[in-house]
Amino acid sequence: MLHLLSKEIFSELKSISIPAYDYKRTKSFPNRKSVVHEEKLANGGNVTIDAVEIEKHLGNFKPDIVIISNGKKLIVEIAVTHKVGKIKQRKLRKYNIPAIEIRIPEEYALKEKDELKYLIKNNTNIKYWLYHPKEKQAISSFYKKYRAVNGRYLRYKEYDSSRFGNTVAKFTRGEKNQTDTVPEKNWFEINCRVEQFNKKNGYYPSTQEAIKLWPWLYANKK
Repeated sequence: MLHLLSKEIFSELKSISIPAYDYKRTKSFPNRKSVVHEEKLANGGNVTIDAVEIEKHLGNFKPDIVIISNGKKLIVEIAVTHKVGKIKQRKLRKYNIPAIEIRIPEEYALKEKDELKYLIKNNTNIKYWLYHPKEKQAISSFYKKYRAVNGRYLRYKEYDSSRFGNTVAKFTRGEKNQTDTVPEKNWFEINCRVEQFNKKNGYYPSTQEAIKLWPWLYANKK
């Protein structure tokens, strides 16, 4: 009931306040070094509503609400008892449209419609960013920093291992003639696969192992 009433309220709104989106991602290493990337992806503020689409299919995906403002779209998901799941989040990324979630506590059902309308319109504390197209560039920037620090950490780890006779294989980006032709866009997936390999096998693959495992990621196709 509260979910349906919230959608009805959106058809009456002329504007809505949304929060800023401050992206932050952190990765720590055993040597106490860490990588942090922070970036403001959206300033937040008041969004004028020119039109509203309620439960209208977007391909194979049906968002709760789509706000149209100055020719641009903003997806709004209403969460009363369940937050948006991973499958729906993947669909949001696929369509590359900014999306927020409004988490409405069940006790709001006791409020008058006008009071609920005011809260949905103005309260940014119940609104959370699910996705913003600028995330892709922010993630890329994070992994550029990650690769730089990760490379230094692994070179230190290799030196430290040699002192103690540890022969565990380690992943490095190698010499220039091994990996300098890797397309920049592929490093994100390479890093993900290397971390998964480490979790499963307990060690990082060497550069040559990585090339044998995922040769298509190291190919510079023009």
